[in-house]
Amino acid sequence: MKSEKYIKGILDRTDVRNAENLQLMVIKYIEDHTPLASWVETKIALRCAKYGFRRSRIIAELARSFVLCTEYCKSANRQRIAEKAQIKNFNRNGLKVTKLPDTGHNAVRLMDGELVYGNLGRLARATKSIDAQHGNDFLYLKWTVDSGGAQENQWKDVLDFIDAANRYIETHTDDTRFVIVLDGQFYKGNWARYKQYANARLLVETSDSYIARNQAIEADTTPVSEDVVLKHTNV
Repeated sequence: MKSEKYIKGILDRTDVRNAENLQLMVIKYIEDHTPLASWVETKIALRCAKYGFRRSRIIAELARSFVLCTEYCKSANRQRIAEKAQIKNFNRNGLKVTKLPDTGHNAVRLMDGELVYGNLGRLARATKSIDAQHGNDFLYLKWTVDSGGAQENQWKDVLDFIDAANRYIETHTDDTRFVIVLDGQFYKGNWARYKQYANARLLVETSDSYIARNQAIEADTTPVSEDVVLKHTNV
């Protein structure tokens, strides 16, 4: 899929930079005694505790081995880079998508059938913050690659959002729509599992299908569904 290739390219390049920056940080620590970031110290301590390594040995190995740095550095998948890449991809394809803040007074969530703004702490009834906006569409973005427990938890977040969005739709007759954008290998295997939740004001899309839908509207033609997009991209 075109969008997935673009998003993955950004993630891969970010992972390379993360590894390069980690190695540079370690070299500066050795040469200038510049403190290591706390997350690096934590990873080193865990590895020492598990395998009985000395801290100095791991630091020396990181300084000379870029391969080892790729194992210790932060993963782009855990840095909200995918979400930013999805938004960048929308905009480069002509959609004016605006990133919404994750926290603060302007963060947007769903709670008790309403759109609510601001920090809500750990209120269980509130969804995670909505990621972006395109006109009257509120976008909830997901990039998930492999299967596993953590990935299933991401899908649970989506189900919670679907439930909250439908509660809003049931009590509001405005033009607001909610769009769940599911990109990544995790969602390809059983698309019908996710598509079944879609309705007129709750769209379940891939980045490619949402772009195609909006481009079709701009061209005043029949929108292309994500099922068609997936079929023609060998998913």
